[in-house]
Amino acid sequence: MTLGVGIEQGILAGIVLSLLFYIWQSSRPHTAELGYLAGRRAFLNVGRYPEAVRFEDVIILRVDSSLYFANMEFVGDILRDGSPADPTSDGWSSTSPESTTWTPSPCWS
Repeated sequence: MTLGVGIEQGILAGIVLSLLFYIWQSSRPHTAELGYLAGRRAFLNVGRYPEAVRFEDVIILRVDSSLYFANMEFVGDILRDGSPADPTSDGWSSTSPESTTWTPSPCWS
């Protein structure tokens, strides 16, 4: 692109495209639903460990990036629409989204 339009325009286009790609990529973070695996005494990704126990009225969702304006809708859609471990799921449970409390928690607490 730099050869076709000039150095300054090529650098500017590269910066703009890089920023757009970064925002697009970070707006769709990896998520995992966690379940308890008693043998390891840990909460693990139910997609990788199907024997991990899910709790009926509790959703444990790990988001592998910081939450910010660009990815909040993506994470909210996952919480409303279904389990990330089961893409064919019609929803988390029979509980309506209005009665569900979503409390983000840092992984170290």
